[in-house]
Formats: sequence, C-alpha cells, structure tokens
Amino acid sequence: MSTAPGTSARTRRRPELLVGAWVVGLAACSGEETAPATDEPAPALDVALVVDPNEIAEADLAARLETLAVIVDAAAGLYEPGEESSDGPVQVKNADADASDLELVATLAVPEGRLPTFRIERGGLPDIAVDVRVIGFQGDGAPIAEGTLRGARFGDAPEEVQLPFRLRASELPPRVVDALPADGSSLVGCSLPSLVVVFSRPVDGDSLASEGAVSIEPAGAPGLAPSSVALDPSGFVATFGTEGVTGSDGLALRLTVSSVVRAAAGGPELDQVPAEAGLQPFGVDLTFVCTPKPVLPCEVEGDPGCPELCGEVVCPEDPRVACVDDGCVLTSCASCSAGEVCDTSRGLCAVDCRTASAIDGCDPDVPCDPATGLCAR
Repeated sequence: MSTAPGTSARTRRRPELLVGAWVVGLAACSGEETAPATDEPAPALDVALVVDPNEIAEADLAARLETLAVIVDAAAGLYEPGEESSDGPVQVKNADADASDLELVATLAVPEGRLPTFRIERGGLPDIAVDVRVIGFQGDGAPIAEGTLRGARFGDAPEEVQLPFRLRASELPPRVVDALPADGSSLVGCSLPSLVVVFSRPVDGDSLASEGAVSIEPAGAPGLAPSSVALDPSGFVATFGTEGVTGSDGLALRLTVSSVVRAAAGGPELDQVPAEAGLQPFGVDLTFVCTPKPVLPCEVEGDPGCPELCGEVVCPEDPRVACVDDGCVLTSCASCSAGEVCDTSRGLCAVDCRTASAIDGCDPDVPCDPATGLCAR
C-alpha cells in the first residue's frame, strides 16, 4: 500500500470503517460458532493456540480457563486516542502503558475441553504486520496463561497460524531453561571450571546444595557432585563448580538436576515435564570441543594464562556470563523481541512492564521498575 512520506499507519485508514474493522469468532470446529460467511474471503488471520504438551494437556488447560483476552496492536499503532469504542465483547481502548495509541481488545469464552481457534478480519485496517497477545484467565479473574504472536500479516485466503500459549512460570513447578556453556562450546585446554544453570522460577538454595540434587557424569566416569554451589540473589541462576572435569580430544558429560530441588519459599519440587505423572528430573547431554591451552604457564593467579577466579569458581567462557560481586551472572540476552527487555539476572527476555497491558504487566503488589522495565522482585 503506497503512502505519502511521513504518513503514519494510523492516519492512512478510513476512520468510518474502524469500529467494524475487526471480527473475532470461533473458526468452524465441532459445530461451534463460526466467522461470518462471505462470497469472497476477507483478508484475515485464523489463530490457533498451541500448548507445550510437556507442561500441560490442552484439555486440562482449557478446564482451568474461563475467558481469553485477545489484544491486537501494531508498531505504528492501530487507533488514535479519541477513537475508543465498545461493541459487545470487542473494544477499542488503551490496553498498555503507551497512551499515544489504542489497541483492539476482545474477550472470548473458552469452550469446554479445548482452546478456541479464532479469526481476526482486517476490515478497514491497513495492510500492516500486527502483534497478537492472548491472556488466559481463571474464573476468579487471575491470569494464568499467555502467549504472543509478533509480526503476523493478514492473508487474502486466511491461513491458520499458531500462537504458542503457555502457563505462566508461577503456575508451574521450577524447570531448567538453560545450561551454560552451551552444547558444542569450546573449552580451553579441555577443562570445564563450572556450569551455570538457569531456572524458570527462583529455587531454594538449601535444596540445591543438598545431596543428590545435582550430578555431573563425564562420559565413561562415575557421576560427581559439584565441588561448589552458588545461587545468585534472584534465585534463578546457579553456578556449579566442576574443577577436575577434564577431557583430552573433547569432553562429553551428562548434567542431571533432580527433583530434590524445589522452588523458593516452600514451593513445589522441580518437574521438567509437568504433564507426565510423577516428578521428572532435568537431564541433558553436553559435548564440548577443545582448544589448546595458553602457551604461558599458570603459576600465580593473575599471571597471563591463569583463569580468573570469580569468588570460588571460574565462570564459563560464554559472552553472556560475567563475574559480578564474586558470582557468575548472565548480563545479556541472545535476542529480545519488540515489547520485551532483557532480564540480566536470568539472561532471558521478559515483557517490558512499562508498555505491557494492565493484565500482562506486574502483579498488583509488585511495582514496575521505570528504569529497567522489569517487575521488581
């Protein structure tokens, strides 16, 4: 769609079409309500919510939900202040902290036994990419699941797109979401000084340090307990000392975190696959390649060629890991999408609470840090 230079997406539209520009309905499925039929298919998106089967079965999640809030936005904005409207379950309103534009918001009931597939028709909106965010609410109004689809475009012949829809971390037992150094990383001199593990929610330090909580099993050797355990103040990131774990041409090991580990404040035990019966430990096979040791000898800490201690351990050689206050911490994220910020305490992307909608921001009793865009902990 050609536009005059400097013209925004919002001012290109025909305002008289905006109220009826967006139609949400269940796609044909098991005789449920359907989107209105037309002779020619309107440009639209059919959105299917997809759950992680390792976390929860779709029917079980649907049974816990009563309604869905569907929020549609675009980088250039969809509606301007003053264009607020309400038509039954569909509203045009400000649903985030950016008061310069408004979003499309619809409330959908969750059918029994499954999650709905819904259609968003473009109507009078310009042909631009949109972001679709879905929040799932229990009957008491508590948000327990969410998902986002970014940069979606309306198709002339609507095709179904999948939107990952997951329980919030607070609704799940702790899980391991990352282990560093990553599989395939290089080790200087084939020596592994430490491993860093990132959890989905804060864990209890005493349980992490207890017998049998963590096992490191080099190929062809018995399992070892870490020589030291350090949990960062956030409770998300643990560093395990692995001095003495070495190889020759390469190094392979299996890292196991058992369900002895539990969430902080007396929370549930670790369960890597909550959808399966019983508590499932985390296990991963890691293989590293080796690079030659430095030529200079290492005789005194601080000499060239000597590893730098971070407290009692040496941090993994990973660009995201740094030593801060004698602890290995994640200082950057691989990549964050628009509307997200990097939570450097975990090295993971999080929704920017400064621009998040009220239902997708911080909990009511948790303030949003205006400097970082993260919910205070």
